[in-house]
Amino acid sequence: MSDCGGGMDEVFEPLERLEDFEGPDISFAEYLDREKVPAEERGRMIGYVEGFNAADHRDVSAASLGAQQKAEDASEGDRIFRLRGGYDQLPAYLAKRIAEYGGTVITGRAAKEIRWKIGRAEIITDSGSFVAARAVVTLPLGVLQGGGVAISPAPDTVMEAAGGLRMGQVRRFTLLFRERFWGGLEPHPALSEMSFLFSFSEMPPVWWTPHPEASNSITGWVGGRRSQALEGMDAEEISRRACATLGRIFGLETDYVSNLLMGCYTHDWRHDAFTGGAYSYVATGGLDASRHMTEPVAGTLYFAGEHTDITGHWGTVHAAMRSGLRAAAQILAHPKLKD
Repeated sequence: MSDCGGGMDEVFEPLERLEDFEGPDISFAEYLDREKVPAEERGRMIGYVEGFNAADHRDVSAASLGAQQKAEDASEGDRIFRLRGGYDQLPAYLAKRIAEYGGTVITGRAAKEIRWKIGRAEIITDSGSFVAARAVVTLPLGVLQGGGVAISPAPDTVMEAAGGLRMGQVRRFTLLFRERFWGGLEPHPALSEMSFLFSFSEMPPVWWTPHPEASNSITGWVGGRRSQALEGMDAEEISRRACATLGRIFGLETDYVSNLLMGCYTHDWRHDAFTGGAYSYVATGGLDASRHMTEPVAGTLYFAGEHTDITGHWGTVHAAMRSGLRAAAQILAHPKLKD
């Protein structure tokens, strides 16, 4: 059963009630039990929470979902914003500004280890090392927890705090077609302006287009535990299954959809050594974990990244950028340390 955005009030209403969550933290699964949500209504709610947060509903913190809901309301989170021309413009702009201020951005050197003592941090890469009085560590949570980059001595306080967070999992892919076939289907003329498509009984359950920009592409998204169903699949297999799914959703023959396909573009973040997953979510009881991770280690190591955001915007680009500004402000606020 597909749903082009309608019928979602029953999903969002219980989540909005989480803004007033009180008492000891519990998982979202426990929250559903506490609120006596009927079994027939849970599927969509769980699907939304797991998909949006890349989380396991049995593990994600109900209190954090409430904090997230408040943060979204404060920042008009129900509105859709896109960068015309592609997201790569953002890091390109930031790199340009760094250069304008006399900084240097070095790419293509993978960090292997961080060795530090008070007032000195050495970043060892696969082709040399860099030394500075302080270092901002922006390793993704999955890399940090997985030990992909060794830190010695280990920042025990930060690592203990990181235990209150989880790296979520997502499989995302974009299909490019010769034409926007869904735009002229009857009897649903509104499909010509389709932005999001929810089809919770299918895989993937969430799709979106670049609307209002004209495009022949549609993106499929599977978050949380359900993403394991696509684990290990290459673009060819994903595209084959995706065309069959779109055929069922729109009532079209699979061959018709497949013959319009020009390409499928995807990336396996779960097995990417530089990420270890998609983005973070807060585990039950871990609401203060991000705040503890923002505390500098001996005035030498500073941790940043979306998982260190303290405003409820975990998993977002603006949280990552805000955390970098916070770490910079912390460094500027303290005098340089000596050995």
